[in-house]
Amino acid sequence: MDRRQLVLFVTGALGLAPRAARAARLLRGPYLQNSVVGSAELRWELDRLGASGLEISTGAEPPRKVASPFDGRHHRVKLTGLRPGEVYRYRLLRGEERLSDEFSFRATPKGEDRFTFAVFGDCGAGTKGQRQVAKLLERSPAEFVLLTGDIIYGRGEGEFYDTRFFEPYRNTLPRMNFWPALGNHDAGTKDGVPELELFDVPANGPATIQTGRNYSFDYGHAHIVSFDSTASRANLERVIGPWLQADLRASRKTWKFVFMHHPPFSSASHGEDPRIRDIMVPFFTRGGADVVFSGHDHSYERINPKNGVTYLVCGNGGQTLYKHKNPHDYTATFYNEKHGLTEVTLEGRRFQLRHVNVDGKEVDRVEITK
Repeated sequence: MDRRQLVLFVTGALGLAPRAARAARLLRGPYLQNSVVGSAELRWELDRLGASGLEISTGAEPPRKVASPFDGRHHRVKLTGLRPGEVYRYRLLRGEERLSDEFSFRATPKGEDRFTFAVFGDCGAGTKGQRQVAKLLERSPAEFVLLTGDIIYGRGEGEFYDTRFFEPYRNTLPRMNFWPALGNHDAGTKDGVPELELFDVPANGPATIQTGRNYSFDYGHAHIVSFDSTASRANLERVIGPWLQADLRASRKTWKFVFMHHPPFSSASHGEDPRIRDIMVPFFTRGGADVVFSGHDHSYERINPKNGVTYLVCGNGGQTLYKHKNPHDYTATFYNEKHGLTEVTLEGRRFQLRHVNVDGKEVDRVEITK
């Protein structure tokens, strides 16, 4: 009699049933990534090794199962053939075992449908302010998020992502694509490796720079570019700037946005970053950007348009708020009383921006019509 037979014999003799295997448990995710026209990715992590997958449907067709190609704890599924603007429902599986509730997301549209996205940064500090902004985001109509850097304090350590990213945003990550920009704190650990490993973005940045630091994507009638503002002056001037300008000019979308971490214009404690102001601002202008979002200063600020470009600092996402230290006459609105997020709604040639604090109070609004 082998050991397993002996255990079964003894438990049977004592009238005890063998202990059932514990169900697998989700450690991270699911979180939506790299959602572009026609495709998207879903990622998650389990507490044990083994096969996993998901079941997905639009509701108008029978569910189909998609297996993860990985057999470890970390899983990633690429979904292709998605119909633009269609709402998909899904749940995670391990064999026949259900691992999650049902979630849904909207596949990236390509027309001029109305949609909203959110912008904030300087968030991952594990503070009450961060949790309040996360709750505010849950009530937002936003379909995706632009993160203006400093996603994890103190130095972008991988071990802090559970408590300072996946836990606060657990209710929105399954349905909203969080698009990252690298902040100076994020770059503190191995020059940003933990962030680059956790986020999937299009591999369409400059060929001579590591993938994930600079990229662009389309959503409806908007074209959006993210670049690494922690880069050296030489890389900004010779590589990133020319790439960004060419990328913007090549797009025929109605609206063009840029987001990064360091602000070219700001009135709070850090103030203007001369590298971004002197090197990158001309590239924004020549590329035809409409709005440029940044963080770094822990405040909200809207700058009066410069050469047709509106600049915003959206850095009050959770970390300690900064004082109005360096007032400028170019400021249209400055706010540092409470944490909050910025919502942008596009509908055809109409752009509406509003900044909302954690109490749900609208503290700024601007509309632009092309």
